[in-house]
Amino acid sequence: MRYLRRLFDEVARPMGTDATVGARYRGWRLMGLDGTTLDVPDTPANARAFGRPGTDRADGAFPQLRLLALCELGARATCGLVIKPGRRGEQAMAGPLIDRLGPGTLLIWDRGFFGFPLAERVVRTGAHLLARVPANAAIAPTRRLDDGSYLGELRAPRGHRGPGLAVRVIEYTHDDPHRPGCRQRNRLLTDLTDLTDPADRPAADAPPVYHERWEQELAFDELKTHLSGRDVPIRSKTPAGVVQEVYGLALAYCLIRRVIHDAAAGAGVDPDRVSFAGTLRVLWCRLPESPGVPPEGWYQDLLREVRRQKLRPRRDRWYPRVIKRKMSNWNKKRAEHLHPPQPTKPFRDAVVTLN
Repeated sequence: MRYLRRLFDEVARPMGTDATVGARYRGWRLMGLDGTTLDVPDTPANARAFGRPGTDRADGAFPQLRLLALCELGARATCGLVIKPGRRGEQAMAGPLIDRLGPGTLLIWDRGFFGFPLAERVVRTGAHLLARVPANAAIAPTRRLDDGSYLGELRAPRGHRGPGLAVRVIEYTHDDPHRPGCRQRNRLLTDLTDLTDPADRPAADAPPVYHERWEQELAFDELKTHLSGRDVPIRSKTPAGVVQEVYGLALAYCLIRRVIHDAAAGAGVDPDRVSFAGTLRVLWCRLPESPGVPPEGWYQDLLREVRRQKLRPRRDRWYPRVIKRKMSNWNKKRAEHLHPPQPTKPFRDAVVTLN
């Protein structure tokens, strides 16, 4: 396990360059921080190590781990992972990944990470922050700007030595009645560290740039759905095997995203316009022939084939987060159902006719 983790830490780096389409905004590399969960096989060891999700009705069917990832949004490259039991909160896991940041990056995260400690930690690395603000967060304006945004202070918690964090708040909505959240007020926060003029990040740019964080959701979908190809992507029955398998999947994902990035760079297109599923099929077909050919020529042939896996332009659409069947008519599977009594004789011998 530790060897795979060490290998991942060595190879998990941002891929985008100045020439990579969509990798940067005004010179800053776009990074995202977000989490997801993975179901793991239902064994006593996994249940003890990772715990189960649950509701008032019952515990979840499978143990679950929580995965927090630092992602380069332009290339969908995973640059850091933290794996914890499913009951752990994402804010408590974020510190080691934030410390991987540095100058020249713009970190984007959702309102679940909002708070002074993490925001101040981002600024201390030299990176900048673009974050969504919860509706109940109070940030008093200290100065109104001409573009409608305002300056304020994100106050430090009691007992913190030092001042609060100078921030700029941008409020926005949209007027499309066919999109969710029409006329709903949203707030984004960005730090003012090292910026002499708030116009360096125009208020009108903030909402579209913030929505780049959805690229990380697509990265999770590629990792969990397309790469594993299973309803439960992890199959190991021990906690150590589970962690090893997650790092193995993450390494495979890094390899595929590197191929996609190199292919897109050669064609001058955005890496997210190259099909992940198509690239995966090409690799399945081409990898067996790689030992018998010169590596440089083989890789260039591979990139030319991957470039042909271009996606159609994205449609401007949305779908609600709903499911058709939430409850089942079947009883919940419990411990007594794991090893039920087995038949003692063939069915034919067990048949009894009734008068």
